[in-house]
Amino acid sequence: MRSGREFCTPHAIPYSILEEIILNDFNTIIRNVNNLTELLKQNQAQENFLKRQNDNEKNRLKAELEKTGALRKAVYEDYREGLISKDEFVTYREDYVKKEELFTKQLEDMESRQKNRTADQLMENPWVKRLLTLRGIDRLDRDIVVEMVHEIRVYENHRIQIIYNFSDELAHLFSGTRESTGQKEVI
Repeated sequence: MRSGREFCTPHAIPYSILEEIILNDFNTIIRNVNNLTELLKQNQAQENFLKRQNDNEKNRLKAELEKTGALRKAVYEDYREGLISKDEFVTYREDYVKKEELFTKQLEDMESRQKNRTADQLMENPWVKRLLTLRGIDRLDRDIVVEMVHEIRVYENHRIQIIYNFSDELAHLFSGTRESTGQKEVI
C-alpha cells in the first residue's frame, strides 16, 4: 500500500473556509433565483400574449381538424351516392386523412410546448419556492445544510465540489452560469 506525503496530499479544508464558500454559493443561487423570478414577472405581459396567441392557434387547428373530418365524411357520402368515382374517393380520403394527421400532430406539439413552459414550472418548483423564502442567508445552520446539501467532496489542492439536493431541478435554469447550477467546484 502506498501512503505518506509523497503519494497522497491531504484532502482537508478548514471549516470556516468551507462554511464561507457554501454560504456565498447559497446566496449566489438565491440571487439568481430571485433575478429569474423578477425577469419572469417583468415578462408576464409577453407570456400572457404568447399564451393567448397559442390558444388562438390551437382553436384554429381544432376547427380545421373538425372541418377536415367533416369533409372526409362528405366525400364518402358523395362516393356512396355515385357523385364521384372510387379513384376520386380514395384520393380525397387519403388527402383528408393526411391533413387530419398533420393537424393532430401540430396540436400535440403545441400542447407539449405549452406544458414545458419554464416560467410556469419554475414558479411551482418546491426548491425554487424554498430558496425564495431563504432570501439571503447570513449564517449557516445545521437545518439548512441538511435540507440543501447532498454531498461535499474535498479533493487535492483544496478543490471542493458541492452537490445540492436541488442540483437536477435548477441545472437547466442556470446553464450559462457554472457557479449557480446546484453543483459547485471551487479551486
